[in-house]
Amino acid sequence: MGWGKARFQHPGLWGPVLAVLLGACQAHPILDSSPLFQFGSQVRQRYLYTDDAQDTEAHLEIRADGTVAGAARRSPESLLELKALKPGVIQVLGVKTSRFLCEAQRATTSVEVCCLKSHEYDSIL
Repeated sequence: MGWGKARFQHPGLWGPVLAVLLGACQAHPILDSSPLFQFGSQVRQRYLYTDDAQDTEAHLEIRADGTVAGAARRSPESLLELKALKPGVIQVLGVKTSRFLCEAQRATTSVEVCCLKSHEYDSIL
């Protein structure tokens, strides 16, 4: 079947039209949303909540004075940013207070205004 039978009067336009269509249809890879895939780019904002058989219910709260506590209800201080740095290491940041939750080697928690990148703190999660 030739160009004349297909009723195309300008067969030379197919090349540029096809190039534009293929360029517009290029597929880009979808980023994986798993925090284990790319450790540096995944940040989640969550309220951490605990409940046990003894009816102890609390939201983890990082306060402006540097204390860590449990609150019965959600509050601005209980909104946390969780970021996976590498397997087993999670950065926990209080959104309102801009303080990091850190765990010392003795398994005691503390709150820091700023954690240096050279230090890695395991989360208490």
